[in-house]
Amino acid sequence: MPQLRITSLYAFTVSPADVALCRQNASYRKRIERIEEQIDKLVQERNEREKQSFGSAALIGETAVIDLDAVDERITFIEGELEARDNELRKLGEALVAGPSTSKGMSS
Repeated sequence: MPQLRITSLYAFTVSPADVALCRQNASYRKRIERIEEQIDKLVQERNEREKQSFGSAALIGETAVIDLDAVDERITFIEGELEARDNELRKLGEALVAGPSTSKGMSS
């Protein structure tokens, strides 16, 4: 009968803090994706309004410019939020790579 010989054994334990950090990391990724989708949608709306305003009367074009300013402000706000979330995500990733002090890591 064949025998199985184990030459080395590694155990990796993950603390609840590590699991929570991974879940939070995934949550931020989803938020960033939603923000990126919002930015894309706002950019498309702005582009459509620009196309419409070029052939429109002065008053309609002026109204479109006001709306575009509001869209630009919203895009700037969302980009700021995205950058803040990206920085948080980067810090969380660095903490995960460095390993929290509660993690036992690999042992032989």
